[in-house]
Amino acid sequence: MLLRSILAAILMLASGAAARAEAPAAIAEFAPRDVPVIEVETRAGTPFRTDAARGKLLILHVWATWCGPCRTELPTLDALAADKTTGVEIAAISVDRLGWMPIDRLDAARAATSLPIYHDRNMVAVRDLRVVGLPTTLILDAAGREIARITGPADWASPAMRARIAAWASR
Repeated sequence: MLLRSILAAILMLASGAAARAEAPAAIAEFAPRDVPVIEVETRAGTPFRTDAARGKLLILHVWATWCGPCRTELPTLDALAADKTTGVEIAAISVDRLGWMPIDRLDAARAATSLPIYHDRNMVAVRDLRVVGLPTTLILDAAGREIARITGPADWASPAMRARIAAWASR
């Protein structure tokens, strides 16, 4: 009986997650607010700090390989990273607990070329940035302050999103 209750609870949670996965991204914009400087690592182990991107709009995207909606939106985020005319810097931060192995496998499968991927090995960035679900994207202005937060998958190639990015970059 206990096993049946546990299985029912898991199925209920999974169906709720699947329904949320299909929902469009929720975008919250607000007055600039300070966020802590975070440090994550490149594949080579080189640190990347968010304050290194000061002077540019920084799209700080938190994701994981096991997150279906995260994987679905990566190609459009990669296309945005390839477009050097935007003047935007992108940092895709994986929170995979198994390290680089699943990230490398996904990158090889999708032939990623432009999107800079980092790893938050100890999940410190997730905690400090108060990320509560995946995918979550923080938009940091040229001064390193958060001006918007996107919860859920976004279509980074859509004209509406590109217009929004241009507006954020011009603030």
